[in-house]
Amino acid sequence: MKKLSLLLSIVIVTVFSCKKDTIEPIIDTETGTNTPTGSTGGISNFFKQNVLNATQTFTIDASTYEYITGSKGTKLYINANTFKDQFNNIVTGNVTIELIEIQTKADMILLNKTTTSNGNLLISGGEISVKAFQNGSQLMLATNAYIGVNMPTNNPVNMQLFTGTEDDNGNLNWDSTGTNVIVDTLGGFNFNLDSLTLNNDSLGWINCDYFYGQGNLTTLNVITSSPYNGANTFIYLFFNNIYSVAPLSWSNNTQNFVSYSNSLPVGSQMTIVAISEINGQYYSSFTPITLTTNHSETINLNATTLSALEIDLNNL
Repeated sequence: MKKLSLLLSIVIVTVFSCKKDTIEPIIDTETGTNTPTGSTGGISNFFKQNVLNATQTFTIDASTYEYITGSKGTKLYINANTFKDQFNNIVTGNVTIELIEIQTKADMILLNKTTTSNGNLLISGGEISVKAFQNGSQLMLATNAYIGVNMPTNNPVNMQLFTGTEDDNGNLNWDSTGTNVIVDTLGGFNFNLDSLTLNNDSLGWINCDYFYGQGNLTTLNVITSSPYNGANTFIYLFFNNIYSVAPLSWSNNTQNFVSYSNSLPVGSQMTIVAISEINGQYYSSFTPITLTTNHSETINLNATTLSALEIDLNNL
């Protein structure tokens, strides 16, 4: 436990801090809302299945100290009496821990877990989801309890912790907790998940990020032919030189896919990734571009398979 205390104590609150104005989304003037890509189509099941496939489960004894290591190297340090139920009772007995680890931009697309905060572009160091259950009911963190985390990263720079809010279709928006993390001597992130950090006593999606920052920003429009639209197609921006993936949204008014208004850095190199499913057949498109001011790009999707799609994503 002394080693655990030393490990967790390196979280430093004064390393990095930033404040970012919220970028307003393009509003669909017909519906009055920002319509999420792929919000109603069967393509959503593709991403939901990928999330299920990526979910690792562990059984622990809630009354004792436990140590968990995920398949991609994430370590969770869980003290005794860490969890409570919906009635605020401390939980004893067996508890199931669910862990998801996302460390590549390809996985961010495959699981539909992109890196934006209210339209602002984030540079990520990796994402995880941590949840606890007993008898099918989700548990919460007990008062003053915490889970220590050591998380490998492909982007070892100082960052902040963000928590993710997930809608019914699996789309994530990230909000900063104001808690800073740094890279440890082994090249990973160390931080605690607690009620203060998470701003509540629940668990879920966590991201280590920092805001891309201001610059010469613009909007991107992507045009697809019929029948590819917001009901059956997801479109992502895979940035070549930064660790970030941004989603595009469908506008019923303009009948094309759009980014958040003035949210993307002019001159950045990226690949427009489109994934669609229509009547059981999958389609995809990978279109490299260098972003220009008020950029508009027409893309063409072609038939593909799930295995080919995963290979293409991992080859980006």
